[in-house]
Amino acid sequence: MTHKLSHFLLAALCLIFVCTLVTSDVRASGAAGDFKAVDDYLTTAMRRHNIPGIALAVTQDDQIVFSRGYGQAGDDRAVTPDTPFYIGSQTKSFTAMAVMQLVEQGKLALDEPVKSYLPWFRVADEQASGQITIRQLLQHTSGLSEAGYVESFPPDTSLEVLARDLSRARLAARPGEKMQYFNPGYSLLGLLVETASGQTYGDYISAHIFAPLKMTRSFTDPAAAQAAGLAQGYAQIFMLALPVDQTFYRYDQPAGFLISSASDLARYSMALMNGGELDGARVLSPESVAQLFTPNSAADSTYGFGWYISKYYGETQITHGGDTERFHTAVLLLPQRKMSLVMLVNENHLLKDYNEYNTVFWSLAGLLTGQSRPAEGISSMLYGWGLFILWLVILGLTVRDILRLPRWRGRVRDWTLRRRWLEVAKHLLGVAFTLLIVVMIVPAFLGRGFNWNWFTGFLPDVAIVVFTLALNDLIQAVAKAWMIVRIQ
Repeated sequence: MTHKLSHFLLAALCLIFVCTLVTSDVRASGAAGDFKAVDDYLTTAMRRHNIPGIALAVTQDDQIVFSRGYGQAGDDRAVTPDTPFYIGSQTKSFTAMAVMQLVEQGKLALDEPVKSYLPWFRVADEQASGQITIRQLLQHTSGLSEAGYVESFPPDTSLEVLARDLSRARLAARPGEKMQYFNPGYSLLGLLVETASGQTYGDYISAHIFAPLKMTRSFTDPAAAQAAGLAQGYAQIFMLALPVDQTFYRYDQPAGFLISSASDLARYSMALMNGGELDGARVLSPESVAQLFTPNSAADSTYGFGWYISKYYGETQITHGGDTERFHTAVLLLPQRKMSLVMLVNENHLLKDYNEYNTVFWSLAGLLTGQSRPAEGISSMLYGWGLFILWLVILGLTVRDILRLPRWRGRVRDWTLRRRWLEVAKHLLGVAFTLLIVVMIVPAFLGRGFNWNWFTGFLPDVAIVVFTLALNDLIQAVAKAWMIVRIQ
């Protein structure tokens, strides 16, 4: 097997990865509301996919009818329905609720430009800077996209620093014309919450949503969550689930870094399906809740304010979820049934996110409603083993190539100078080809800009393979260049 073949295998592997990010076909399921079947299915799925821990909660009308923790939360702690997890982009629904509370109070207006509240706000397009509204940020129709802006800050960076950095964000569409998911837009909304309320984002969410809904196992401060038993996060690296702490990005908190439990998210879901009220505490008017759940049909979008709205076998389906590097969240509201489903997971990987977590979640929904279930696809464990074998091959080739370097020096003495430097150029092209696949081709397929933190966080094993492959070419290029100079 040649070094050239290892580059081909990497390209093929990336193609396989992106081609698996699709929804499976469906097949029939069991009876509705079968909690024994839910229990059995989830236990089997966790074992098959090597998932460390899951917390689950199901609501019906105004009560939690099923809740349970499965697996480990770290340090020999069992997961319970009250175990706190990072909830990723499910946070956006809380930010949207906070904005609507302030709209009800007259402190924000949905169709007012952001510049009305933050006069210094700018994007790369000067004209668009004065056109982007709060409604457009809520609906992801600001014209900004993940492909046109990639943030890269220390984790403790403030919301304002991020907002000011949007001055270099390029528009991918005119404001209002197209839905393009954009995390920093919700961080900007978090700053607007702070500006309008006079409180920090975390203090506002705690006081105006968590407290009235008695979400006692929900947190805006990761230190407080840690003290309350925050679940250990895990990364899938090859076929292993390895404990790795989740980094808290303060500048991204309104878009993806609140912490909650399955039981608390169940209470939150019941309040929303009850028109913004639970146990006598009202957090939003029914009219404002209806706005949260109204898709933006003008932009041909199923996104409302912090929620996706579509159909589940003919009835209204309201969903959102979230992903951080170590955690996955999925929430489903079925308002016509007055039912909701919450699933929290303390391990993540891009393949798990797009493939088996969707299968597991919609299989659970099928078991609870008596509807069809997704067909089981290939487990990421199989991909993990394949990736591990590929890495061993590349590592073996790297060691072999390094050991052969002294022999190469003897062979090239009779070569022309041009041929010697072409050999160096070949390895530099190998590095460039590897980086091209990772930095440009795969991100373009996913519709986002490239970010090293995202790459190493969501694809750590792929990163190991890529770094090993690029390191081999780099070592060869440097060593051979040094030998050529010494020969001369």
